[in-house]
Amino acid sequence: NHPTNTIAKDLLSKKQKDMITSLKEGDKVVTVGGLVGEIASVQEDTVEIKVDKGIRLQYKKKAIAQVIK
Repeated sequence: NHPTNTIAKDLLSKKQKDMITSLKEGDKVVTVGGLVGEIASVQEDTVEIKVDKGIRLQYKKKAIAQVIK
């Protein structure tokens, strides 16, 4: 492994960890599988995502790819 690759991976994982720890109710998110929804509740290592009226799905926090601003 080239040292630059390791640094890039470390930065990415820190950025991902920071994003995961800052997840809160009301955030619009995209999962790694492409699901788009709004966080309805946050637990220790899962989130409940509202995708439609009355439809909520539970995901591991690490499955969240990005928060949509």
